[in-house]
Amino acid sequence: MQFTINQAELMSALGAVKAPCKGRFALEVLNNVLIEARDGVVSFTTTDLTMRVTFTAAHTVKVAEEGAYTVNYKQLFDTIKVLPKRADIAVRRLEGTVEITCSGRKFVRGIEAEEYPDWKPAHVPGETYTETREEYEPDSSGNGSTRVTNTYKYEVLKTQIQQLCLPRNLLVGMLSQVAYVAADDDSRPVYRAIFTDLRDDRLTMVAADAFRLVKHVVDVPCAGSWEHAVLIDAKYFAQIGKLLPKDCGVDIEVLSTLEKVLEKNGKEEANTLPYLTISQVRFATDTTVVLLRPTEGTYPNYEGALPKSYSTRVVCDTAELLSGYQTIWPVAKDSSNIAKLRITGDTAFIEASAEEQPEPTVHEIPAIVSGPDTHALLNCQYMLDFLKATKASEVVIEMTTPARPVVARPCYEGPGEQTIYIVMPMTPNR
Repeated sequence: MQFTINQAELMSALGAVKAPCKGRFALEVLNNVLIEARDGVVSFTTTDLTMRVTFTAAHTVKVAEEGAYTVNYKQLFDTIKVLPKRADIAVRRLEGTVEITCSGRKFVRGIEAEEYPDWKPAHVPGETYTETREEYEPDSSGNGSTRVTNTYKYEVLKTQIQQLCLPRNLLVGMLSQVAYVAADDDSRPVYRAIFTDLRDDRLTMVAADAFRLVKHVVDVPCAGSWEHAVLIDAKYFAQIGKLLPKDCGVDIEVLSTLEKVLEKNGKEEANTLPYLTISQVRFATDTTVVLLRPTEGTYPNYEGALPKSYSTRVVCDTAELLSGYQTIWPVAKDSSNIAKLRITGDTAFIEASAEEQPEPTVHEIPAIVSGPDTHALLNCQYMLDFLKATKASEVVIEMTTPARPVVARPCYEGPGEQTIYIVMPMTPNR
């Protein structure tokens, strides 16, 4: 492998694929970037086995000898970033290393490309394969469960691709409205994910944890419908906007297979029903391809959690309400984040109490109120998150009783946009 490339383009390539290499992996090759020089272009790939990012460089590339090799990402990045900007860099593979020629010679250690993890492609119709899983099954007493290892044999009946093309800025905007709500809990993977679905030219994203939920919908003309929704880990999904070039279109493909179980632990399974498996989500631009493994599981019926009515409707200036919650935040954070939102007349009072203070800390702002006076104890941080994320100059808050969920939404949104944010009330001892 031997090629030349401009320093600026090489830095762009390494910057585009840095996300999977932020950690330190026990498997040494995962700390490396896979470099492939073929057909007059050079591609750079990194992966952490859940995400795989590839950037293809072509503008200043001249390939003298095709080939592939992996080198330590951090060492390569640190070497290239200090070289003269816009200088031409010669890269040549040697035994166990890569030679970089520019203002002298530098060397970066490497590992053979064959040792780099393959991204397992989807199975094809008619193919059979086996998979071993750790599962819980009822024990002999019938009152508990025990962890067992089962080996299944599957048959692939068909594959399916769901597609969508979006402006990158639209995708990033949607993610900014929902990703912050997703839970950070490894024990419940579906709550770490963003529910993503396309129905009748409307793209919906939903994120939730045990105490709040956000739903954001955007019209996408002529996009059609998907047959199946997909769950994508919010941490990875939110990185998409940082990885893809600005002001570009993003082609999204959701690849799934319809499969059925043929055998379990070597014994034939009769009359099993086919089921759908979503194997990967692909995001592609002219230069960058990101592959993500979706989250397995069934998302809860979030529609049932959406309140259907309210008794009090409050309209507040977003900046003033944000300032109010920021003002009482130092007190609330020492009291389990509890902040009372009290509506009296045409004023909204935001209050937080502390044991060492004789009276609550109160911030009041004017409001347009429809309905009776009411109040609710809300998580101060949750309200701050919503108010920082929304782009509207005014927000609407809908309340019923202190024990019922509170709904917040932007007062005015862009054409074809709709956001609803639901927060469960707190109790003084929570």
